[in-house]
Amino acid sequence: MTYIPPVSFYQVREYDAGKPLNDFCEQRGISQENIIGRDHADSPELQAGEMLILNCPLPQSNYRA
Repeated sequence: MTYIPPVSFYQVREYDAGKPLNDFCEQRGISQENIIGRDHADSPELQAGEMLILNCPLPQSNYRA
């Protein structure tokens, strides 16, 4: 049987759009290696509505724009 690790999904909100990926990860307490898929992987900044696939749960952020 093939092991499929648990994943979580996150749709980038307006207040996260335009942030560099490393800033987003730092605010959420995760590593960039935890993001295993992105809609706009060629862009260093997050795009509103972009879907992220993570190999861990995404902690909630207290940040609000």
